[in-house]
Amino acid sequence: MYAFCCDFTYDTYDFTKQNKFKKADIIEKGELYYSKLQELVFNIARQTEDCVIEGEVILPRHAAELSKLYDIRACFLGLSNPTMETILNYGGHFNWVKSKITNGMEEEVADLVERTKHRSKIIKDECSKYTQSYFDLSNSDYDKQQQLALNYLLHL
Repeated sequence: MYAFCCDFTYDTYDFTKQNKFKKADIIEKGELYYSKLQELVFNIARQTEDCVIEGEVILPRHAAELSKLYDIRACFLGLSNPTMETILNYGGHFNWVKSKITNGMEEEVADLVERTKHRSKIIKDECSKYTQSYFDLSNSDYDKQQQLALNYLLHL
């Protein structure tokens, strides 16, 4: 199985050099990135059967559209009631939030809890509108919800 994180590709595309992308909301970013996502899915589908593509710029509307062309199983994760503690505890191997705080850049993550809550609501609403699965990591045990999402992707 392959895994690909869209977040690492932003800077390789010309549109990200514009402030428009950096300051865009989650829907705008998704729309700006969609042509690149289409290319990515097309190329991955030709090379492998199993791949996880992850990134905040993937929108439920695009997953629904792409699933008409490819065998795609998509789900979206959100935090409707985030805390900085949750974000810090579950930030993954490279926790960029911890890195920013450790390196004196707290102001860059000061509004992260509110942004996460806002983005999660947008994604949850999009999931409802485009019939995509949504798992709220705030609703109960974070690890349990994450496992439910994984089981969904693996058809368990």
